[in-house]
Amino acid sequence: MRYRLTLRSNPKIFLLFGVVLLPLALGTLAIVFVGLFIGVIILAAGLYFDYYTLRYLMKQLRSWIETSEEGVKANIPYEGILSIPWDTVTIAGYCPRKSSFLFVYAEAEDKLLIMPKEFVPFEQLKAEVRERTPFREISLGEKEDLNEWLRKTLGIEEKT
Repeated sequence: MRYRLTLRSNPKIFLLFGVVLLPLALGTLAIVFVGLFIGVIILAAGLYFDYYTLRYLMKQLRSWIETSEEGVKANIPYEGILSIPWDTVTIAGYCPRKSSFLFVYAEAEDKLLIMPKEFVPFEQLKAEVRERTPFREISLGEKEDLNEWLRKTLGIEEKT
């Protein structure tokens, strides 16, 4: 099954649209109140910023997670396709916090896939990962991150 990010599943994306409109509004106001030259420079800088912001947004929306009988694959922006076969998964789990996520870790290949709750339908993805892997529900401390937890839980020494 293929899971995707959507505008509906991630309302924070709408904030980015506001951020995109802000430089255009500032440039327009600068043309009116400061002058044409300064206003055009601000507008050009805003368009440049907007172009890269929208490009980033589109890459995020094109990301996906796909599960099959063999394993899990993810199209990760700026990194490419990450594939983890189910039989290589050392540990997987769910971390319920403000920004809840699933994770799948294959120790032999040192591959970690973190799947935020914005991938829909998330509950179905969670059930599928739970069914196919050694699954744990974990609780991380406020300042603890998943990599630290995995090193501590699996007894992995940090590579230097």
